[in-house]
Formats: sequence, C-alpha cells, structure tokens
Amino acid sequence: MFNRGWNSPARRARVPFPKPWQLEANKSYLRTDVTTILAFFVYATSKYVMDGQVTSETLKEFGNRSSVYGIRFASAEVRFEEIPPLPKGGGKPVLVAHLKGSLPETSIPIKLTKKELQNLIAGYPPFYRETFQIRPSALPIPSPIKSQRDAHVRGAWIIAVGISAATISPAVPVYFDPLPNDSSDSVDPCDGFGKPNSPLTRVLNTLKLIKTAYALSGTASEKLNIQATINAVTMMHGTRTESNVKSFIVGTDMDAIVPITLSNRQCEFVLELFSKNVTAVDELGVGDKAMLDPILLQVLYVTLWGAIRVVRYYKDNFNDIRIPELLTRYDRVVYLRDCVDDDDKD
Repeated sequence: MFNRGWNSPARRARVPFPKPWQLEANKSYLRTDVTTILAFFVYATSKYVMDGQVTSETLKEFGNRSSVYGIRFASAEVRFEEIPPLPKGGGKPVLVAHLKGSLPETSIPIKLTKKELQNLIAGYPPFYRETFQIRPSALPIPSPIKSQRDAHVRGAWIIAVGISAATISPAVPVYFDPLPNDSSDSVDPCDGFGKPNSPLTRVLNTLKLIKTAYALSGTASEKLNIQATINAVTMMHGTRTESNVKSFIVGTDMDAIVPITLSNRQCEFVLELFSKNVTAVDELGVGDKAMLDPILLQVLYVTLWGAIRVVRYYKDNFNDIRIPELLTRYDRVVYLRDCVDDDDKD
C-alpha cells in the first residue's frame, strides 16, 4: 500500500500500510486521502472552462451520502463507498474510491498551486488565488483571503476580483460549500440579501461609508458615481443578476472603461478598507479619505466590476459541492481502487 499523497513528505509514514481485511485480496489499491481524490476531480473538470466561461455541463451528485457518495461532471466522476467491517473480523469501516475521467490535455494547463487547490476544496471562492495582479506586468499582491471568514463574510475579495479582471478567471466549473450538511445557508454571496455576514452586504456598507465621507466635500460627479455604484450593487445583491446594471450607471463616469492605474500600495489600502466591519456610526478617517481622493473613481469601478463578475458566476453556476460527513470522518484516508482491475474484469 502507498502512503497518503497530500501530506508533505516529512509527515508521511516511512513504512507500508497493511491492506484492510475488507478490501479484495486480488485487487490493487492506492492509499491516499480524500483531498487528493477531490483535487483530481476538480482538475479534471477544468477542461470544461473556456476563456473563463463554464460550458453547459452541470454537476450531478448520486448516492445516499451516508455510505455512498458520488459526483459527476461530464466525463469526470468520483465515487466513494464505505465498506463496513467484516462480521467476525472487527476493525473499522474503510472508505474506497473509484475515479473516472482524465486530466486535461492542453498546451496551456490551468495554473493552480497545491495550496490553491486545497483551499478551493476547503470552500474558498472559485476566484481565489494565493496572489493576483492589477495588470499582467504588475508585481503580485497577496490575496485578501486568509481564512474562511475572509472568504464568506468579508468583502475585500470581491474588490480583488474587480481589480484582477484582466488576470484571473475561475479555472474550474465547480465550487465547494464548506457549511455543515444540515445548514440551510449558502456560500453564494447573493443568498441572504441584507445579512450582516454577507460579503456583498459588507461591500455595500463600505460604499455607504464612502458616501457619507463625500456628502459635504465631494463634487457633484463624485456623489453621482458613488450613488450609482451603491444602487447597482444593491440591485445585484437583491435580484441575483447583473443584467440591468447598465441602467444604473448611464450618465455617470462609470459608464465607460476606467483605466486602472492603482499602485500595489493603493491596492492594499483599498483591500484593507473593504475588509473592515463597517457600522452605521463609523466615519472614514481623514488619512483614509486623503488616500481615497485621487483613486475614488477607480475604486468605484473595480467594486462595480468585482460585484458583476461574482454575481454573474453564482447566478449561472449551480455546480456547488457540499462535502458529506462520510468523507470527513476517516481522517480523510481513502483507498483508491485500481481502474486496471475493472478493465480486466470487463
């Protein structure tokens, strides 16, 4: 038996593992972990994303989720099954997996690091990358997502999506929902309009903070741009569609391509601003407003387009995977069945 593949070499045991009694003696198995299997499945689905757009294929789940669980997307498929202990042999149940599909054969494969794949499977948004760039020639900036709270509560990552529009698109057509299986909530930022712990609600709260700061000192054009952005994001958040955004920005500076010339320092300032939990009594500091003044239009523009890209993705994509408890109660150990054995059987 092989050691688990997702752990670092330093953490892997140096001795072979004995084959559990429940596994068929005449079949070969690879001892690995659930994350590795899911990573293969996710990577295999990447062939169904073209120019950042997901094909018409949809995710299908099957099994009872308690002893059998499978997911299929076009030709990519993985099936997990719990094998109970032998009646007289004792021991623990064993989780077995079977894979179908292949990795994409392309001269330009998707570029996801091990950490990125692991975090996407853990439930980070499909736009997540360890770093992103304002433009292709710029230096990388660390992602504002460092935890599940950053991913599912704070709004800075939506701004990063708007900033990185030219450099990052969703690489795979599926995404993972880390919430408990009995939860009625969703990781969709548009689900639960007005909830304080929604990323889009946090974005709106920061926009309203900016609006207050410019209420007296802002120009007529600045006030118009701010209000148009608030109205557009509010509409998208409430209706789960970006289709009517144009009507909110006609006649404003937002109704044109705004060149993004932000420096890395300015970008980090904006991400920090949208990371905060803003309340109705908060005020924008004098220093923050001085930083915002020369880049206000760009900030509003990337906020608008970040919201558009995020809302469009979740509106058109129902390929979410909520990992069942079946896959989490084995310290993520799984025995991958050799497909060659099945082919020989056929």
